[in-house]
Amino acid sequence: MSEVQFGTEIRRRRESRGWTQEQFATRADLSVRFVQSLESGAKMPSLESLFKISLAFGTSPGILLEPMWRDWRE
Repeated sequence: MSEVQFGTEIRRRRESRGWTQEQFATRADLSVRFVQSLESGAKMPSLESLFKISLAFGTSPGILLEPMWRDWRE
């Protein structure tokens, strides 16, 4: 999974909850600009940001990273 694929997954999860980028940024304690960069594939999250994103979505970091892990192994 590339940075763009990760960003697409973040956007999909955010939109499935009906959240704007601003709402998600607030829930995850991230800046809107950073959320925009993630969703566009321009940036990948640090470990701390990944934890914040996971908490906002109510899931574990492993669930978010599983597709990247599978793609990397292949």
